[in-house]
Amino acid sequence: MMHIRRSRQSAIVIMLGCLATAVAAPSILTALGVTDKWLIGLTTGIVTFLGAATGAWRERAAKVLAYREEHAIKIQHGCLVLANGKWPKVHQIRDPIAFGVHPTITLKEHPKPADKVPDYIPRDVDGELRERLATRGFVLLVGDSAAGKSRTAYEAMQATLRDHTLISPCERSSLDAAIEHMSTLSKAVLWLNDLEGYLGTGGLTKEKVVRLVGGEDHRRVILATIRSAEESRLTIEMTDSDEADRFSGRRTQQVLEQAYRIRIDRRFGAAEQERARTRSWDPRISRALEHVDTYGIAEYLSAGPQINNAVENSWAPGGRPRAAALIAAAIDCRRLGFVGPAPKSLLEELHEHYLVERGGHLLLPERLESAWGWATQSLGTTVSPLSIASDGESVEVFDYLVDMRQRKDDIGGDVPDFVFEACLNYADEFNSESLADTAQRLGRYQIAESAWCKAVALRVDNLGETHPDAMATRTRLARLRGAFGKSRIALEELNNVIKTQEDTLGHAHPDTITSRGVLGHLLFTLGRLDDAEHELKFVYEYRERVLGYEHPESLVIRSELAQVHAEQRRLAIAEIEGNATLEAQRRVLGLEHPDTLSTLETVASIHWYQGRLSQARAENDELLSIQLTVLGKDHPDRLTARNNQSTVLWYQGHLHEAEAELRAVLNVRLKVQDEQHPYTLIARDNLTGILRDLGQLDEAERECRKVIFMRERALGGEHPVTLMSLNKLSFLLAAMDRFDEAVEVQRLVFSGRKAAWGLAHPQTLISVSNLAFFLDRSGREEDALAGLRIAVNARNEVLSSKHAGKESIEPWYVGGFKGPWAELRSIVDRCGAERGPQDIFAIVALDSVGRVCRDLMRFQQAETELRAVAELRSELLGNKSRKALRSRYRLGMVLIEMGRTDEALTLFRRVFRMQLDSLGSAHSDSVDTASLISLLTRNRQ
Repeated sequence: MMHIRRSRQSAIVIMLGCLATAVAAPSILTALGVTDKWLIGLTTGIVTFLGAATGAWRERAAKVLAYREEHAIKIQHGCLVLANGKWPKVHQIRDPIAFGVHPTITLKEHPKPADKVPDYIPRDVDGELRERLATRGFVLLVGDSAAGKSRTAYEAMQATLRDHTLISPCERSSLDAAIEHMSTLSKAVLWLNDLEGYLGTGGLTKEKVVRLVGGEDHRRVILATIRSAEESRLTIEMTDSDEADRFSGRRTQQVLEQAYRIRIDRRFGAAEQERARTRSWDPRISRALEHVDTYGIAEYLSAGPQINNAVENSWAPGGRPRAAALIAAAIDCRRLGFVGPAPKSLLEELHEHYLVERGGHLLLPERLESAWGWATQSLGTTVSPLSIASDGESVEVFDYLVDMRQRKDDIGGDVPDFVFEACLNYADEFNSESLADTAQRLGRYQIAESAWCKAVALRVDNLGETHPDAMATRTRLARLRGAFGKSRIALEELNNVIKTQEDTLGHAHPDTITSRGVLGHLLFTLGRLDDAEHELKFVYEYRERVLGYEHPESLVIRSELAQVHAEQRRLAIAEIEGNATLEAQRRVLGLEHPDTLSTLETVASIHWYQGRLSQARAENDELLSIQLTVLGKDHPDRLTARNNQSTVLWYQGHLHEAEAELRAVLNVRLKVQDEQHPYTLIARDNLTGILRDLGQLDEAERECRKVIFMRERALGGEHPVTLMSLNKLSFLLAAMDRFDEAVEVQRLVFSGRKAAWGLAHPQTLISVSNLAFFLDRSGREEDALAGLRIAVNARNEVLSSKHAGKESIEPWYVGGFKGPWAELRSIVDRCGAERGPQDIFAIVALDSVGRVCRDLMRFQQAETELRAVAELRSELLGNKSRKALRSRYRLGMVLIEMGRTDEALTLFRRVFRMQLDSLGSAHSDSVDTASLISLLTRNRQ
């Protein structure tokens, strides 16, 4: 970190040399032939005095040199040590700046203060912090940049842990060696300033924390700091398509959960300000107090606001715009996850973009050499925007500037792709992983894949192919590829990793178990539900046996098994598992814990599947209320919950309310995330469905095509999510009687699903049925029947397998269908028995039977089935829900076919009154019903 200056030490050595020369003076005079007795006598007297003093001075000087040597510090093997190479005690580190404390402003009227930092102003958290440090454990200080976290920590260590050995690794690569040494000591403190730099693969883990602070026969302490924006970046939820990647996010979360968290506020409280006033004899504190209404005292003392203003002003034409562009590039590199010093060559490569964006040559930019000089100099303070690193070829940006930018956009969604790519060219394995994490969070999957590939290559080169860290990185690459639609490559990679882990680490090693859990997630996303259940059960049984039934890790897997059961439509089991897990998590973790909230969301979705929409809505309301308190109104997790709630409102028939809620979610998403972000596209995709049901088909088509375009660009044309949007577009086109276009779009869906999953997969068979419907409506009945026969044969194969009765049944609409009626009836009966008569998909299946009966002119049976569907939907969704009203409309059409026109007319009038209330007179459903009533009335007359 630094060496103590040697000037005073050199002066002492010179003085001792002079004394030694003086002591030898009589002999020197005699040798030179000097015979003056007075001169020799005087010299001898002086020498006698000096001889007596020299011994004392020599002893004192030796002590001074020893003290200075003892308190000199340097970097050795990546850790802070004394000049003699020994690990320091806390009390031996006298300079707070060595702990990461920001240097303090320098005032013109007091250019050379006695101390580098002013007297410490006690904070309100001091008592709590010192009490925690006095025992053992892991304490994390959280707050904005320049809030005073490092200084508070330094003073607390000096007061409480003076005789503890200080273990302070300067980089993540030194952490394991530091932990290894610390584990041999009984009194030691591990100091991790800016904790985010020590997390990730090869960094701090829950197991390492437990190794250091677990047990009772020691007084070991971990003390760390983290900026609020970084904590938010690390703990933010992954996208829906990256659900499996929660494992890696949980590794970070597990570390943070081990810590006792203390927040340091940037703005000083009233009592803290009063304590500062008692120290106003220091002109720096006095000056900071003048601005206490605007800035925190520590914030002002660090010169953060002054430097930020100087950088902002430097963009002015003729100012220092090129320097400002270099600084902007450094800030964005840091926001994307490039931790540590950034190479100057990287910033030189990137800065032109920022310069052009703000005006280019119109800003009259200075020369590059001059720009570097300004950006790296102290701007009237002791701090510079960019600090030159020890290698002289890279710089570190002042974290206050990063913090100010992250307060506006902490995700980095506004940073162009080429900045990612340039950073990746300079990244080591740690930064490659960090960049990959950020890119994946933003939904920029091609960049994330490139970053993970580089991280894998570097880890294999540096550690070997079978090293646990190399395999962990390969697992994360496989997860990304699974989310990216490269399922077969992902499965092959993951199976290879698991085999290697089983061979080298063992079947029961935690890394092997984690990889099998990831495999279960991947299989779940691919629709291989039984295989997913098998893997997750294996993981759950292991964790239950080793960790216990109510351990948080066991409960997480049990919650995920409930999700699998829900997708299998084993809803009774899913509900039991979900409720039991939720009750245990409420008791063990508390209602506000992220795992508990995730399970509450799962339970609400199970009730939605069961058709218990009122209960699902109440649970979503509870979830939203808790998230508002814990996370804030615009947190991504809460936006996801609002999106889910809009779906419940949609299915309840509250279309306008659902539309308003979803548009509000979408507006926030577009502000905090870019328009290509997966969450943003999910909100847009759901809005498409609501607009369709509202009869706003043109707007629905525009939204749907936007989603498809962006999903094709981000994920590729054959990704399952892209195919889902294409499927939705085909039905929109059909609703507008554009059946030929619908056929072509549905062909793309069928081809993509067949290539990804095979012909026998339920989703592929649904595409066959949909394609047959569109072909029939476009006048190509023979093609429709040929396609449907393929579906029937393939469904027969599915029904004879272990998956029988578990797939959702999509309506078979083809007119004149002459398929195996008994087989279709059997499917519906199995569906109802498996899921219960009120299950949403069981009702869809029953509706399918009614439509087929109508097409086969089995009108009495069609009436029975459609009446049952109308009653069930009215009960579950409400009388005025669009689905219930459409079911009654179809029932009325069957009554007309049976010659019961008066009864049909009464039913249509009732339907029309409810459509006016819920949909409005301009909705296409209302218009169709009004036209039919008018026609029937004229025919009666």
